[in-house]
Amino acid sequence: MTSLSAASVVAGREIKTRLRSKAFVITGIILIALVLLGTLFGPRVAESLTSGGSSDTTVAISQDVVDASNTAEPHAGLDAVPGLEATTVEDAETVTDQVTSGEADAGLILTEVTDTNPMGIEVLSLGEPPSALIDALSIAPEITILEDSDAQNFAIMYLLGMIFGLVYFMAAILFGQTMASSVVEEKQSRIIEILLAAVPARAILFGKVLGNSIVAFAQIALMALAAVIGILVNGDDEQMPLLSEQMIAPTLWFVLFFAISFVMVAGMYAAAASMVSRNEDLGSISTPIVLLILVPYLLIVMYPTNTALVTAMSWIPFSAVVAMPIRVFTGEAALWEVLGSLGLLILTTALVLALATRIYQNSVLKIGKAVKFREALAS
Repeated sequence: MTSLSAASVVAGREIKTRLRSKAFVITGIILIALVLLGTLFGPRVAESLTSGGSSDTTVAISQDVVDASNTAEPHAGLDAVPGLEATTVEDAETVTDQVTSGEADAGLILTEVTDTNPMGIEVLSLGEPPSALIDALSIAPEITILEDSDAQNFAIMYLLGMIFGLVYFMAAILFGQTMASSVVEEKQSRIIEILLAAVPARAILFGKVLGNSIVAFAQIALMALAAVIGILVNGDDEQMPLLSEQMIAPTLWFVLFFAISFVMVAGMYAAAASMVSRNEDLGSISTPIVLLILVPYLLIVMYPTNTALVTAMSWIPFSAVVAMPIRVFTGEAALWEVLGSLGLLILTTALVLALATRIYQNSVLKIGKAVKFREALAS
């Protein structure tokens, strides 16, 4: 039996073991359902957070509009409309500043009277103009959508980083710890000695990594599909201006980065588990791996608007899986940057697997006290 065929047999065994586990199947269904619900209702939560929590739509009216009107307070009629609160400000520039900063939801300024705009009034807003304001005006005015500020996408960017990071962290920990436990159990029961009599250690390691990676990737692909479905549903909703098809590209890049990153993490878990002989020792030996995944996730979630930090972490293999899709969403990452980061991740994964193979071969048959890292790397 060649090493490739042996690795495929081990991988098949790992896949069957995972799929026969009721806990794994139930957990997977719950995670997919949570992702679907999150993409369906998360944007609505984000939109409510960015709306400032006010139930009334505030309208800033330029003094020019007041001077050109037939009444001293042209906003008196707007105040009578449920959901509208109008105030007069000094000039058109002040109106623009208030709308841009979010102090006012919309603004009215004086503009040139034309055949299409006989009122000579222009409505300013950051997104879709408030329907209550448009309905309150007897003649539809000219509408200008101001350029959105960075703050408008903050909630979506924060949720994106949190979801991607949480999915990656949970999958890495769940599958990594499960695979590590199986390695230790094989050492304790001495099944590994029987396996090594027929299969090379390298093939066993690759089979375990490959099998668990396939299962993890399949689960993440299903979660990504659920996310895309939710995104497309929201993309057809006129009330969801913050989230549309622009989320699909970051999601697909995340799936690709995840597939490679998980292989790297799985190799680290298998190598670390081969150095101990008791499940009680897994916690201490796997702590550095957990930190390599957790710390970048926390930094990205805590500082998603720090462009320099997110850019730097998008080039670090252990955090690129979360940071680079965020940069793709914001439009800050060029294609060459994405491909460069992906290439660096692939190179790092190959190096990690080479070291993991050496550690596994030197440690998996040593029963008793934990094998020291230097000893595991020795020839």
